[in-house]
Amino acid sequence: IFGADDQTLEGVVLEKLAKTGGTLSIKDAATGGEVLRRLLAVFDGRYYLEGSLDFHYGSPKGEDLDGAGEASDIRIRINSMAPSEGKLKIFEVSIQGKGKEKVVKIPLGGAKGEVETRLAVIAIDQLRKWLDDVSVKAP
Repeated sequence: IFGADDQTLEGVVLEKLAKTGGTLSIKDAATGGEVLRRLLAVFDGRYYLEGSLDFHYGSPKGEDLDGAGEASDIRIRINSMAPSEGKLKIFEVSIQGKGKEKVVKIPLGGAKGEVETRLAVIAIDQLRKWLDDVSVKAP
C-alpha cells in the first residue's frame, strides 16, 4: 500500500522527492519515456526534474549514471537486456544517490505497450521504496 483515497503512486513519489531538495535525473532506455511522462503528469514544480531518453540498449554494469553528481542528486536508469533462458526479456532498474544504490532485475514479457506500462509502474514503485530506505531532509 503506497497511499489512500485519491493518492497515486506518482504523486506519492513526487511528495517524497520534494522533501529531498535534490535533482532527479531519469535515463530511460526501456519504456520510451513512460516513467518521465507519468511523473510529469502530476508534477507541480516544487523541485527540479531533469529527464532524457537514452536509447542505448547496453548494460549499465560498471557505468556511473552520468557522472558523479551531487550527493543530493537521485539518478534512475531503466535498461533492457537480452532475454533470459526463457522468453522473458530482462529489464534493469538502477537507482543511485544519497550514498546508496539499488539495482533490481525484472523479467517481463508481453506486448510492447503493455510491458512499457508495467515496467514504468515497477520502476516508479522501486523509486518509492528506495526513497523510503534513504533518510531525507526537508528543505
